[in-house]
Amino acid sequence: MTEAKQLIERAIHQILTEKHGPGAVTRRPLSVRYPVEVDAPSDLRAAISAAKYAAHVAEGLMREYARQARGHGLTWASTRNSESWSPVGCLRCPRSSRTRGASRWSARTSSTTSTPPWIP
Repeated sequence: MTEAKQLIERAIHQILTEKHGPGAVTRRPLSVRYPVEVDAPSDLRAAISAAKYAAHVAEGLMREYARQARGHGLTWASTRNSESWSPVGCLRCPRSSRTRGASRWSARTSSTTSTPPWIP
């Protein structure tokens, strides 16, 4: 398991514990044949909801960072190429350029302003 995955899993366990109490995450054996104990969610449906919530928060942060990068003068092409990052919204815009798609993708958010200041 990668370090990032472990951090995200701990965050999801923390979300579960805060929402459902200390019994939301329990220690149980990894498997019948491998008795090492690991933390695991008690209710997998609640864990799925917590993971969806964490993904939603991460996507919102990604959009905010993209807006901040554009505000600092970076182009959409340079933000798209950073660490092989490609906004999901660009994949849904086959008839428009990736730059226009990235601009639309970043604009779709529930921020305090209806339109980011750099979009006319």
